[in-house]
Amino acid sequence: MIKLKYFNSVIFVFTLMIVSLTNTIFAGCTNPPAPIVAPASGINCNGTCLNFASSGGSTTSLIIQYDDNAGFTSPTQVVEGTTSTQICVTAPAGTTVYWRIRAVDCTGPCTCYSAYTSGASVVIPACPATSDNCAGAIAMAFQPTGSGAWTCSTTTGATASAEANPACWTGNTLEDVWYRVTISGTNLLVTTDQSNTTGIDSQVAIYSSCGAAAPVSCSMDAFADYANYYETTTGATALATGLTSGNTYYIRVDGDAAVDGFFCLKATGVPTNNCYGSATALTAGVSVNGSTYGASEDCDGVGGTSDCDLGGSNSVIDCGPGGGASIENNVWYTVPCATSGTYTVNLTSVSCNGTNGLQVWGSLTNATCSGYNAQSNDGTNGEFCINTASVSASMSGTFTCTAGQTARFTVDGFAAEMCSFGVSFTAPVPMPVELISFEAAYLRNQVGLTWVTNTERENDYFIIERSSDGNTFYEVNRIDGAGNSLDKNVYTYYERPRESEDYAYYRLKQVDLNNTINDLGTRFVNFDRGNTVMIVPNPTSLISDIVINTKQSEEVNVMVQDYNGKVILAHDFKSVEGDNRVPVNLESYSEGVYYVSVTSNSKTFKTKLIKLID
Repeated sequence: MIKLKYFNSVIFVFTLMIVSLTNTIFAGCTNPPAPIVAPASGINCNGTCLNFASSGGSTTSLIIQYDDNAGFTSPTQVVEGTTSTQICVTAPAGTTVYWRIRAVDCTGPCTCYSAYTSGASVVIPACPATSDNCAGAIAMAFQPTGSGAWTCSTTTGATASAEANPACWTGNTLEDVWYRVTISGTNLLVTTDQSNTTGIDSQVAIYSSCGAAAPVSCSMDAFADYANYYETTTGATALATGLTSGNTYYIRVDGDAAVDGFFCLKATGVPTNNCYGSATALTAGVSVNGSTYGASEDCDGVGGTSDCDLGGSNSVIDCGPGGGASIENNVWYTVPCATSGTYTVNLTSVSCNGTNGLQVWGSLTNATCSGYNAQSNDGTNGEFCINTASVSASMSGTFTCTAGQTARFTVDGFAAEMCSFGVSFTAPVPMPVELISFEAAYLRNQVGLTWVTNTERENDYFIIERSSDGNTFYEVNRIDGAGNSLDKNVYTYYERPRESEDYAYYRLKQVDLNNTINDLGTRFVNFDRGNTVMIVPNPTSLISDIVINTKQSEEVNVMVQDYNGKVILAHDFKSVEGDNRVPVNLESYSEGVYYVSVTSNSKTFKTKLIKLID
């Protein structure tokens, strides 16, 4: 229950009562203008003072209503008939005080009211208790990634400590409080948050022990020493490095220029993935805790753009809000692309010490960080970008990746925002069949279809369909699949087309054991009754024949190239009428796809030869 605290300066007797919220208009009075509210003051662990003023008009008194819930549904406290400009209330530590006020014209029966005006809610902080000196420091949790809750309290009621003022602090230390934390790792980052409208402008120091002559690190809200401090818009942040894991360190908090009041505090580690080269490798579907607490744009302290620092002239991402967003405190992650398709980067449980949020930029550049220095979003390096100009609890973005590639992305606090978050990625669902090739050709009055699978998962069978126009297909055959297989499998189908047809379309479909159907592609076949080309066997593990059927003798050129365009066979000859065979020996060549072109006086044929290793 929130109670009223009476002051001798108040000349009216306040009566607490529940009043009707109906606004009935009676003759003899006028609805007055709504009153004005001001920020609360005097906030401490016992309560707060609510400030307001009349807007004049026909106002004869004010009615203030306050409660510990925003809906004013529990028994509320009402002060009626006051003409003062402040009331002070008592409330337990941790309570949020909600309040509103309206004016009343009591010229008649006091039934003419203005609308309610709501004041900003006030969080009542915890009392300093024994933390007024280092010996009574309150234990707080160490958060490696800053993903835990804030520890909130007040300096109100505290007294000056025996320790000398740190050199970086301003003003006389009058009301400082102490905390202690046992760290893991060798770094300790202390961040204060005064984003609450009633928070103080804080200054912080870290000590190795009580009574130490000087702190190992200190900062104030406006202190710009980037060796020990990372600028934030809503608090002070002190960084101590080279510490001893398992040791306890002491944190001293004071209001800048001897101003006391409310604050919140976190003790965290520093990200180990601040640099491009130390990016955290993610696993599909597994969320890890991440943080921009303690990260900086100069990750290795060298300056420039070493290790993809993204600092200096490279400090703007052009896909940020408004066309450009600067980088101040970013961390790195990698996504290994096991299969080709669309990947989704997910950020969840985003919590920041201000209101600006996060921005994400990534690229498919693999070997070096050169592609990141430009930070463009033109797609040349497969870039992707996610950004918000305000805090969003979750964010996601997609990018397309090819199997074998690695995507790298950086998460940055927008306008140096300190945020904790969960980060993960979702991989595309792999197809039941990983298809290496699907070829169709016409030779010696037959159509031959050949397809090769690299892996199969719960594959029941294949369906072969035929069409004369490419739109309406009908089934011509079914071929059993391999079920579950990690081996390469080769499938073939032959048929003789009708003499009246000049061409046809062939479509290949795959059916799972659960009857899900997947389209694997369509091939067009021209029934050219002139020269034809076929490769047998295809795929091969050693030697194949390129069979060229010509209707007359003519000059023929055969060329075979690897995927880099290197010529591994070039053969010119004069054909004879009928079949002409050109052997291709791939024994000393690697597994993969080879490109075959056959040029004669009449036309050029192009097809593929697949080399498989048994």
